[in-house]
Amino acid sequence: SNAADILKATVTADAEFAQWKIDVKQIAAKQQVYSNQFDPTATMETIAGITSDTSFKIRVGAQVSEIIVKKTDTIRTINQQIALAKDQNGDKLLVTSKIIDNRLVFESAVSGIDNTGVKASETLTYAGGGTTYLPKAASGTSYPTTIADLKVNGNPYTNFTYDNTNGEITWITAPPPAPSAGDLLEIQYDTTTAGYNYSTDNNEFVLDDGGSNLLEDLGLIEMVEYPPSSGIYINNKETKASNAIINVNGIEVTRPDNVIEDLIAGVKLELVGLGDVTMNITQDAQKAVDAVQAFTDAYNEVLTWINEKLAEKYSSATVEDDDFLQNLLDSTDKSTVFGVLHGDQLLSSIKNQLRNMVANSVTSTSLALATRKYAFTDVDLELSGQFYVYAAGQALKIDVVNDVNGVNGDSLEDIRDKIATYFSVTSKDGSTATGDDLKLNAFIRNGQLVVEYNSASTLESPRTDVIARNHANTGTYDVLPYTPTKEAPISGKFTVQVGEATTDALGNTVPPTYYQEGVDFEIVNDDSSGDKIVSKINWLGSNKPADNQSYKVTYEYNPTAVAFSIINGDDLKTLDFHTDASKSQLSSFGLKTTSVDFGKSGLLEFDSDTLFAALAADGNTTSSVMTGFFRSLDTYIGNLVDTSQVIVAGTSVTKGRVANAMLTIDNEVDTLTAQIAKLEKQLADRQTSMYKQYSEMETAIQKLNSQMSSLSQYLSSTSSS
Repeated sequence: SNAADILKATVTADAEFAQWKIDVKQIAAKQQVYSNQFDPTATMETIAGITSDTSFKIRVGAQVSEIIVKKTDTIRTINQQIALAKDQNGDKLLVTSKIIDNRLVFESAVSGIDNTGVKASETLTYAGGGTTYLPKAASGTSYPTTIADLKVNGNPYTNFTYDNTNGEITWITAPPPAPSAGDLLEIQYDTTTAGYNYSTDNNEFVLDDGGSNLLEDLGLIEMVEYPPSSGIYINNKETKASNAIINVNGIEVTRPDNVIEDLIAGVKLELVGLGDVTMNITQDAQKAVDAVQAFTDAYNEVLTWINEKLAEKYSSATVEDDDFLQNLLDSTDKSTVFGVLHGDQLLSSIKNQLRNMVANSVTSTSLALATRKYAFTDVDLELSGQFYVYAAGQALKIDVVNDVNGVNGDSLEDIRDKIATYFSVTSKDGSTATGDDLKLNAFIRNGQLVVEYNSASTLESPRTDVIARNHANTGTYDVLPYTPTKEAPISGKFTVQVGEATTDALGNTVPPTYYQEGVDFEIVNDDSSGDKIVSKINWLGSNKPADNQSYKVTYEYNPTAVAFSIINGDDLKTLDFHTDASKSQLSSFGLKTTSVDFGKSGLLEFDSDTLFAALAADGNTTSSVMTGFFRSLDTYIGNLVDTSQVIVAGTSVTKGRVANAMLTIDNEVDTLTAQIAKLEKQLADRQTSMYKQYSEMETAIQKLNSQMSSLSQYLSSTSSS
């Protein structure tokens, strides 16, 4: 059969490259009970012959709900009632119903069998109504024969009767009074009874009509002997719930659901049908190569633009469609022309930072620790002392033992075994060590002890925790739920803040309150107890959150790096634990700066063959390096354009340098625009004034001309006479 007809798999980047043989033996199913076929408009009086109201109960796990059936009801109206049904505590009933082929079909809300195992006690909340039902006994088990002890709100109580055929407790109202709704019931069962096997299945439901035969009339109960002549009767109208059963690489496992996310790390399985498949988790190398090539093209496009804007010599690209630069070029005999942003410090800084990110080691790479090389790894090192190994926010404490009373001391292989089998001494709450597995791989390679973090494990960086200031610690420190370390190559960075950014009444952004490491607080790893490390935020003065005030601690670190520090025993330095960073350069994976303009251009070239080879040789390291680089680049670019507000020297400023520069330019443009508008208004006013003056002058000239004409006529007439 086709693999897609058996299961579907969704794989994340954390999945291990491996082959899995999966045999799906059984699909998880929900319990189902169905009725006979009926005319959906027929009433219960016609179908079941009822002449007055009756009811039946639905019990699932600890839930009980009573469905009232009237003689005028139909299978449709009963179906609607079940859809709205609540249990004795007012919670939604974990049973659904629907009409299929004119049959009333009941179905459990959750697939699979959720069996509790044999139970000796129960804690319930009394819902009122005079009765309480024990959670329904699972198929094949019986209700407890006797209740050994019962307490109401912690007080012994005996004023009740118990029916062990259906697990019903009836409360007697005579003194002392029956419990009140909401009271806590603590029930102990008599488990000494022969054959005691009471357990419950939280998904299984049962229908109970109290002997009215309503369910039988509806065809919901049809008991048949199966196997024939066995004396065992089953409901022929019921499909039992079942768990999914699958065999993975020879190991049989069960799950209550067909969607399984906790079986194979980084893989979600969706079971569809029965059969066996072989699932290979491999690299999609071509997809990775295509993605890196696309990045290289986009990166070079950005660097080309930056180079043009910062140009220091003639280039046709720098003057294209720019009259000013063309005129400048002509006036200098084409000897020199600069880019429009030549000398811009921000753009130069961005280019230099991008070049450094490409050229330097990727600090977020999974980095292993390695000792010096030894000729023999199984002989006594003649060393003694203790050291810590740090990874992913936790620590191991390793004891190295020297030759004592003729018993050989630790060899390199002995230290390897201790690192592989010891557990975390980190205390998350200040009391006891977690005892967690640090997921470290320790092995001997070419005479060296190598310790690396299991890169297939779930990682978190940066991690953020909300901590409440503890005034009980004399107000000086608060406990961190992990062990940070400044030992290289982790280089942790802390940010402590109270609150989030808000907006004031004027629409201005009000940033949160930040505290500065080394000024307001320091990080201390306290191992004075000898059996655990308690990591603390040690407050250095009065500038700190208020007592019991919650604050946010963000820890940026390399979660896959492994670090080492000596507790005691200076001769342990001869182990020479060091970090091998040879595989943290992008050039090892085919990405490096070109020789264009003697490398000053910053442009990249990509050798896909080198990346293909690296993926084939060590896919985990390759993925870690490339992912670390792209994550760092994304963070850097994100910070450049971040428009959020931060406090610098008591002043609120825009965080991102590019965003801040753009805001500054926008403000300058606004200022210049305002000045231009002011000058334009002054010019307009001046123009209006001049128009007025010239208009008045023209009127005066016209008047003078008229007077001169009149005078001329007068003089002319006088002369004639």
